[in-house]
Amino acid sequence: MALTKVSYSMIAGATANVLDYGASPTATAAENAAAFTAAIASGKTVFIPNGEYTINPIIILNGTNIVGESKSGAILKPQGANSFIVWNYDTNGNVVLRNFLLSNLTIKMEGLTSAPCIYLIGAQYCTINNILFWDTSGTPLVLAIHLEFSYFCMLQDIHCRELYSGIRFYGANTNRGPNHNNIINFNGENFRHYGIRFDYARGNVIQTIDLEYGGNNLYYGVIFDNSSYNQIHQFWYEANNATVADPAIFISGTTASDAKKNSVIWSAQIIHPTNAVQVSTTLDTVLDNLRFVGGTVNIQDDGNTNLCIINPQIESPSVGLLSSGSPSTKIIDYDTEFLFTENNAANLILNSINDSNNSITIQNAGVTRFSAQTKTATKEVSIVSGDGEVLRIQDTTGFLVPFKGAFQFSNTLASASAGTNCLFVDTADGVLKFKDNASVVHSLY
Repeated sequence: MALTKVSYSMIAGATANVLDYGASPTATAAENAAAFTAAIASGKTVFIPNGEYTINPIIILNGTNIVGESKSGAILKPQGANSFIVWNYDTNGNVVLRNFLLSNLTIKMEGLTSAPCIYLIGAQYCTINNILFWDTSGTPLVLAIHLEFSYFCMLQDIHCRELYSGIRFYGANTNRGPNHNNIINFNGENFRHYGIRFDYARGNVIQTIDLEYGGNNLYYGVIFDNSSYNQIHQFWYEANNATVADPAIFISGTTASDAKKNSVIWSAQIIHPTNAVQVSTTLDTVLDNLRFVGGTVNIQDDGNTNLCIINPQIESPSVGLLSSGSPSTKIIDYDTEFLFTENNAANLILNSINDSNNSITIQNAGVTRFSAQTKTATKEVSIVSGDGEVLRIQDTTGFLVPFKGAFQFSNTLASASAGTNCLFVDTADGVLKFKDNASVVHSLY
């Protein structure tokens, strides 16, 4: 049986056209708000024909569906200091908002002066779909969507252009955090603060996120703050021309005792001039199959526990992968071709930021190229025998790097500056040599 396309005229009896309630592109913001509120009260799907409607805040109900005729044609222009759409669980008799739908619209936000455009506290099974949030003022002030104490909501095909911030999943503590929400196809351009932020949020999933920045407007892409078990499946962050930068992904806990088991991020490409990913005071973050282009040090680890970096890919030969202060960071490389290559020997930087015996584990079945950069005054790197098949690189701070597999050494030193028990490539002749504990130098080939 052939499928029949359903048009608006075929279901007109099930919809409430806002024009029939007094809305008009020429009406005042208050008149349009009254018309929309009356259409919502009908209990039918609210239909917005194409046109630009200046509008004050509206009152929604459980099960409210608001649908525009087309994303590019049905345009709402909210006004004032209050949110355009509000649901507050605490002031609505503790009633949770369920099955709210907002779809197929453009919302121009330059008329909003302070509050988030959409502000929902206590929402479940709600959908915001196919919406463009846009601020043409040049000085954006507000957030597009704030979700708090909300569960199982779907945000799909959301496009944010020239905003202060995109979406915030907010909780003041673990009891108020938004959990198990799904974001599919989030696209943003030139935020002034961040694209998506999670505070005390748990189990949320971003399926695809694409963020682009121009000029020097380079800010956070995604922030996870005191959040647990969140995931990003595909992430694109592009900022070729910026000269100052927050990290594209920032993952943080408040204190060591309040650290969260955090997030899994995979299949990401980050084009970034300084620091692409920063993790701080968190637990068990996994970065899987991330590709970095540009950057001074691509991953900054400020005391994370059990950060796991799997199959990192680095595009720029002079760029470092990791600066770490963690005692348990792991780098696992299952494909030897892209992490360390013949003309990319300096692309892994391991920085010891204290004098403890920090270690970074590299598991690599093939050839590992290693170039060690430690503190400014520390250039000596030596190799000592380890346990069984595991060797260790040890510098004068006690920084240990165990690794498995074949080892290709690229540390070059003048013979006189090499410490004892040190394996090095002599800068004078390029020959691999070993200086023993009596300072006698032996050529090894």
